[in-house]
Amino acid sequence: MDKHIGQTPPNPNNWPGSDQTQSKITEFRSAAQEQAGLSQFKGASKNYLQAVNLQREIGDTENPDFAKDINNLAVLYHIQGQCEEAVPLFEEALEIRKRILGEEHQIVTDTQSNLNLCMQQSRPQTR
Repeated sequence: MDKHIGQTPPNPNNWPGSDQTQSKITEFRSAAQEQAGLSQFKGASKNYLQAVNLQREIGDTENPDFAKDINNLAVLYHIQGQCEEAVPLFEEALEIRKRILGEEHQIVTDTQSNLNLCMQQSRPQTR
């Protein structure tokens, strides 16, 4: 998945939402990463979606972890041929990453490339 962000996790005491909610987000994220590593893409997608939905619910969406989660969910959708679901997630991840990391960061470039590839593959092929 998204191995480019080598940042230290944020201090849990500074996270929005309850400790229980943050713990659930971490559980979903960990399960998704494990399943993705085993090529269990549907299960991984469901777990990333749960993590993303909880983060949205508590308003914790302007940080690298959220951007990484929605990017990873988009990658999983793309792998499964679900570009219609993937494109808006790639777009959201891209915008967050631009704001946080800046336009020239390699992670922003990689996210843009993933978005472009998915959009290209979702267009009907003409001969």
